[in-house]
Amino acid sequence: MPPKATTGNLTTPLLFTIAAMALLVFATFAPTPISAQSPRPTNDESVTHTVTLGDKITIHIDTAIDAQISETRLWRRAHGDDNVAAYSYVDFEQPDRLTATAEIDVKSPSYFPPGTQFDIRFEFIATNGDIYTSNTYHVQHLDAAHDWRRISDENLEIIYYGVSDRSIRDLHNQVAPRLPEINDALGVTDSPQFRAVIFPNARELTRYGPRISQAATDGIYFGGYAYDEYDLTIMASPSAEVLVHELTHLIFDRKLTSPYATAVPGWLNEGNSSFWETGSRDKSNRQFNSYVRRGDVTEFSKMHSVPGIRADIHRFYIQSADFVGYLLENYGRDTVGKLLEELNTGQSVDQAMQTVYGGTLTEIENQWRAEWNLPPVGTPIETTFSIDANREVLPTIPGLPTIQTGTLTQQPANTETEPQEPLPLPTIDHEPIEDPQPEVAIPDPQPTIAPEPTPQSFLTPEPGIGNYITGTSEDDWPTVKPSAIIIFLLLFAGFAALFWRRMRT
Repeated sequence: MPPKATTGNLTTPLLFTIAAMALLVFATFAPTPISAQSPRPTNDESVTHTVTLGDKITIHIDTAIDAQISETRLWRRAHGDDNVAAYSYVDFEQPDRLTATAEIDVKSPSYFPPGTQFDIRFEFIATNGDIYTSNTYHVQHLDAAHDWRRISDENLEIIYYGVSDRSIRDLHNQVAPRLPEINDALGVTDSPQFRAVIFPNARELTRYGPRISQAATDGIYFGGYAYDEYDLTIMASPSAEVLVHELTHLIFDRKLTSPYATAVPGWLNEGNSSFWETGSRDKSNRQFNSYVRRGDVTEFSKMHSVPGIRADIHRFYIQSADFVGYLLENYGRDTVGKLLEELNTGQSVDQAMQTVYGGTLTEIENQWRAEWNLPPVGTPIETTFSIDANREVLPTIPGLPTIQTGTLTQQPANTETEPQEPLPLPTIDHEPIEDPQPEVAIPDPQPTIAPEPTPQSFLTPEPGIGNYITGTSEDDWPTVKPSAIIIFLLLFAGFAALFWRRMRT
């Protein structure tokens, strides 16, 4: 006897599924009225903030809400490449008007360097389930205790204090025109306006920079740090070579967009940034020659990361810079960008080198070694000289750049760079600061002015750090739409019922 037809048994769950899908389409495209879970604006709000540099940002809100609030949160999101929003719970009082004070910890557990920009907003949950939100505001990790100034164009903004305006203008004129060239060489087309925060000396940078180690802090080893997630670098004193080095790191990192990208070896990352400090091998040729004479040369297959011994760091940078310079000057200045494209697909370093340069890393390295009359990889080399631990040191580890050699004097600007055509920047209408300002104690927090309706634009050298700025209403903070969740659950239930009926038959 043939199986009994089951079409009628499937009619109910099938109709249920179609109805759920229709409801889903309607919920997706139809206008949504304010519900218990839809954010409502607050009334008559006033927001102020203070910044304790290198420590915290304190935000205070005073607002009127016609509901009893049970929970208050501060949402914050740092500007940069794909940074996500995070929130923290905030203590509040509501005898009549609601007041709350929140803090953003910029030192731990996540370090946010000076100059980092945040979007912030408050969210209030009422006892009846209603959600109220404040406007979105912008705040920058810069304090009022220092005379911050800034100069910028579409490629680069420099924020500084305690350094003469003339030296910063000269630095900007030297560095900003080079960024398009580096972008083109690496094949990067989406570079934002980068920011550089410059302190008057290494001690100030160490005071407000990240804590690396007590030994490094005591020795003031580092002169700059690059943060690709914030499109930002911080530096100790103006130096064209160091700034180009750090900005090249930021451009380099924008080329690596795939989650499947092969880890980039340290020699390639640091060597590329070190080469572009001057854009030629002249400097590395001069300095690497002493390492060749003493036989202090390491195989690149063993140079995946920057060494931890200070005496080896300088050689790592010089050797890497010269090898990358060899690749760029013999195979084309766009080849590192092409190499990164291959690594971005998940190819190994050897596979990517074979595709771009026609040989494995070892084969191309041996060509470079032959130019220096060095034995091929695998041949023992006798070391006849000890390494001088006090020799000059270059920038930089990504995020850990210039190594200091014991002095705290301001680093001079690069004198080897060819003169650049001055940018059309207007003159400064205040007296330049010729000498670094002495260390200034951070005063008690002072309230800022109320939010401004539109963002301020700093297009010329100006004093001041700016204030909160009201954002647009079309932001993209995380929200929950319960109707969509319910429809998805109904849709899932319909398919489950359909599957169960089929299994029974």
